[in-house]
This record gives sequence, structure tokens and C-alpha cells, in this order.
Amino acid sequence: MRTLPVRSGLFMVAALAVAACGGTSTPTVPPVTVPSVAIPSIAIPSIAIPSFAIPSIALPSFALPSGLGGSFAIPSFITNADPALAAQFPQTIGGQPVTNVVTYSYAQFLALLASGDPTSAQSIASILTSAGVDPATLTLGTAQATVNGDDLNISAVHTPGVDATKILNIFPQLQQASNPEASPPTVEQANVGGKSVAKVTDSTGDVTYAYPKNDVLWTFSASDDTEAATVLQALP
Repeated sequence: MRTLPVRSGLFMVAALAVAACGGTSTPTVPPVTVPSVAIPSIAIPSIAIPSFAIPSIALPSFALPSGLGGSFAIPSFITNADPALAAQFPQTIGGQPVTNVVTYSYAQFLALLASGDPTSAQSIASILTSAGVDPATLTLGTAQATVNGDDLNISAVHTPGVDATKILNIFPQLQQASNPEASPPTVEQANVGGKSVAKVTDSTGDVTYAYPKNDVLWTFSASDDTEAATVLQALP
């Protein structure tokens, strides 16, 4: 089986690409890579942005494994933060079960990021706030599925009471905020599987399919449009 890369604009911003591996009660997440540089390329409108208080949470000590492909456990993370979002994940995709559905509070990820780079955490919160999205209310969800022999990670961003297209519209800004040295991603509108989606291509050529539905933005990688259509047809 192939495991496709996890891509999600919001998830990539502050350890947002979450892989809930295995069936244990302690999920794992890919390593947090946050550049310790300013973000001159992100233009934040000169408006009064309300301050966002990043909560202080107790995180256990952890050691990053060698290499970039490892992961670290965060036992204190709540993994059922949004049961309503978890219920929206399909039970099957292409006849195969969807497994390891977990949901997180985005504020916890910002708190983790702030512990290492408070400036970047506040910048990300400002980008969200300026777009009309309250970072304190965001929740994230992930699940796993197998489609055509490929192991896929399905991600969701829940913006309660706010149209999820607001997240999609700042997708490139958030990608760029997570990696200022990379070229900005390109966004192409497409119809895949009968649904209107955005195909977001990053500087390495990896494609993320982003599908906003009401107040949830679904994102995933797929090998091609046919495989993506199978996923999209199973989503709400």
C-alpha cells in the first residue's frame, strides 16, 4: 500500500497535519516544524484585530525522533473535542471502512506552537481573525481510509457558524505562514466527482483537494481525480 502525504493548509500551519496512527488511545502527530522567522509576505489588513488569548496547557515533555518522518505523542490532547464533527465523517469510502476518527481543539495546537514560537502563533491567529474566523472555536478532525490500495488521511476543519469557504480563501496565506521560504501554493477550481472543489498545489507538486461544505472544510490528498472522486462522493 502507498501512504499519500498528509496535506491541509490549516493543519500545516501549527502542527495541523495530524495522523491518528493505530488504534491506541494516544494518537500521534507528525513533527511540528515552525520556522523561527518573521513573515513579511503575509499582508494582514490594517484593521483592529481583537487579541486572541492562546491558552496555557500542560504538555508532557517529548523528544522528536531522528529524521522528519517520525512522530511524537501528546497524551494530554483531548481527542474527542468535537463529537458533532466526528459524526460527519463517513463510515466507509469506496466500500472500505473509515477508521481512527479523532477530533481536536485548534487552540491546543496554537498553544503548542506558541510554546516554541509565540510570534508565529499570534500571526496565524491574526490571519484567521482578520478573515472572520475565531481561532478559539475551531476544531480539527482526522480519519484514515484505504482507496484503491492507497492509505489516505482525511482531514476536516470545523468553523462553527462560519462558512468554511473563509478558511479556503486564506488557504494560501496559511500555507505560506507555515513555510515562508516556499513558493505560495496555487489554487485551481475544479469539478471532481460532481462536487466543486479547490485543487491546491504546493511548491513540491503535491496536490490537496479542499472541499468546503457548510461550516466544514474537508481536505485530503489523492493520487488522481478518479481516486479523489471516490472520497468526495462519500463526504457529506
